[in-house]
Amino acid sequence: MTLTAWLCESFGIRRQLDWPAAPISLQGEGEDPGRSFWLCASPVHLQVHRDQLVLLPPASLLIPATESQALLETLNRHFSVDGLLFVAPHPQRWYLRLPSFPDLHTVALDDAIGRDINRLLPTGDDCMHYHGLFNEVQMLLHAHAVNENREQSGALAINSVWFWEGGTLPPATRASWTGARGDLPLLRGLCHLGNVPVASLSTGLNFPDTGNILVVLPEGPPGDRSDWAMHMTRLEQDWVAPLLQKLRAGKIQRLDVVTVQSGQARHWTVSARDLWKFWVPAGPLAGQLGTAEP
Repeated sequence: MTLTAWLCESFGIRRQLDWPAAPISLQGEGEDPGRSFWLCASPVHLQVHRDQLVLLPPASLLIPATESQALLETLNRHFSVDGLLFVAPHPQRWYLRLPSFPDLHTVALDDAIGRDINRLLPTGDDCMHYHGLFNEVQMLLHAHAVNENREQSGALAINSVWFWEGGTLPPATRASWTGARGDLPLLRGLCHLGNVPVASLSTGLNFPDTGNILVVLPEGPPGDRSDWAMHMTRLEQDWVAPLLQKLRAGKIQRLDVVTVQSGQARHWTVSARDLWKFWVPAGPLAGQLGTAEP
């Protein structure tokens, strides 16, 4: 399971050929996906390792808006005759509108990061067309002045895009959440479909003490253990410890924590009664993450 799958399921969204993350996220970016078929088309770097092409994520590229715009102008000029349109509400988040509804199954970006992409390309009846599109995009990006300048400055080239989680915008849903906090475009789009009030994480714990509130916290950094430990410490200080205080004070009745990693969702539940279990040792958040139940 991916985070995309968990979020879509929690909002009652049905899977199409893929989870329709692209049109939902695009709506969460403030754009109108209409009735068209959209794919996420994330800008990435493919790194050669012997006979493998390993995918590095958009976050590692630090793409400025000027470079994103220049690359998309070239792609749109080239592919306009095919009815394709690339859009980028954010320099690291690109989307592709298709003129038809393809038979295509893709691999989510999170599942492709750090892996050889040769066995992860789209499958389905229309896959060969999109393998060709994948290669054509790479050739255009490779020869682009933006990437020549990036390589001269020592930056990683934006030498490919990753197509994933396409579909059409699903109908409105009846979500069980009464509110949400998070900055993922997918979350914001889902809240729009479910008519759920959503606010940025920057608002912190400023949410009602009643209701069923979903909080989607940022993923850990792709760096070393010290970066990850610092990230977990901030989460504990900014979110876990204050929520625990609310639980102790009786302002909230239960905390449910879900993590999604390596295709598996793990779930913790803490209620006010659990705080009386003196025989369960307390410890920092980073030391507890291997003990949850799937």
